[in-house]
Amino acid sequence: LLRVIKLHPQNRMLQERAWEALLTVLRCLGVAAAAVDMASMLRNLVETMKRHPGPLQRIACDIMTLCCLPDMSGDETSNASREQLLELEAQQVIADAMRKNLEVTELQDSACASLQRLAMTEARLGGTEDALLRALEAQPNSQDVQIRALDLLSAFALRGC
Repeated sequence: LLRVIKLHPQNRMLQERAWEALLTVLRCLGVAAAAVDMASMLRNLVETMKRHPGPLQRIACDIMTLCCLPDMSGDETSNASREQLLELEAQQVIADAMRKNLEVTELQDSACASLQRLAMTEARLGGTEDALLRALEAQPNSQDVQIRALDLLSAFALRGC
């Protein structure tokens, strides 16, 4: 799957299907059992998010969340994934996706879940507060988005005290 992703970086439809297939594999097998070059995958994932706005960004956020969950990838892998995503400034890419797709509830929810996972080790995820506030305003009927965004904003405020 990663070869297909690398061979066809500009083909939006192929990218969406390949990442969705990878997400399914990761959910079924777990991140650790999938035998994926994590560093390469995460780099490609962040670049793909920048290149292809829309549904692919939701898929990317779901993959990031899975990679950062200890029960899906193990403590060591989840911590390494989180650190690499922060180095790649994934939080900024996620916040940009949130700002550009305020009306897409599924993306807002997936993005908030990813930010929650990334925020586990960071006191603040610079530049994300504005995106979270916009998500709160744009998604008043999505309880998931409201709860996740409020939890994150509260956590940032507590860590700043």
